[in-house]
Amino acid sequence: VAGAGGGGGGVGGIVGSSAGNLVNYVRNKDNTVNVALGGAVGVGAVLIASGLVSGRGLALPFASPSTSSAAATSPKPAGGVRELSVLVGAAASNVGDSISGAVSHLPGFNRPAPPVDAAVAEQIVRRWQNAKAQALGVAHNLRPLEQVLEGPMLQQWLTRAEDVRAHGWAWEYQLNALSVDNIEVMTPSRVMVEATLTEVAILKDRARTEEDDKYESTYRARYELRRTEDGGGVRAWKIVGGSVVY
Repeated sequence: VAGAGGGGGGVGGIVGSSAGNLVNYVRNKDNTVNVALGGAVGVGAVLIASGLVSGRGLALPFASPSTSSAAATSPKPAGGVRELSVLVGAAASNVGDSISGAVSHLPGFNRPAPPVDAAVAEQIVRRWQNAKAQALGVAHNLRPLEQVLEGPMLQQWLTRAEDVRAHGWAWEYQLNALSVDNIEVMTPSRVMVEATLTEVAILKDRARTEEDDKYESTYRARYELRRTEDGGGVRAWKIVGGSVVY
């Protein structure tokens, strides 16, 4: 999109100079607005890229008049644009998740929860790791947590995510390796899974000027899965408990 506007007054300059304002705008809105915004941005990007809509003179609701008028001369803040892309991605993820959730409840689409084998267990743990990255990351997107966690573990991570956001922090997670080590079926609706994970995490702190803290860790975790009536297929399995074994 940044390259599609062309010229000094194109959409690239506006997006660049308005990125910080959009970041605050999205953060202060609920998931419903994020869903609408994600859909609108996606459609707008397609229209601009295809030439059906010009980027010139584009008015954004989160940009002040002075910001829009100065777009031609203001340099693009790389960090702001990067953060903006993360937020738009989170909004788009919420759109997709909402659609998947709605479809899973339609007659003929509500698939039963599959038995938890190694492949299903890995998919569930990967969903959890992605939800953690979104909740503690720049977007502070909590919706994925609610889709994969339940009970005490959900409350624990919602509280942790809100604490990270309140301090002005953000964690960037990268999952480098995941293997399922053991599966123990307690009942048809309750399963214990042990997995070994290797991840890299970088702590972003807006108040600090020195380099970000970074670590790489390999650990074994034990997760308690419970089958629910919320969604179909793999989505019906929620993680209700988790602990690091070593």
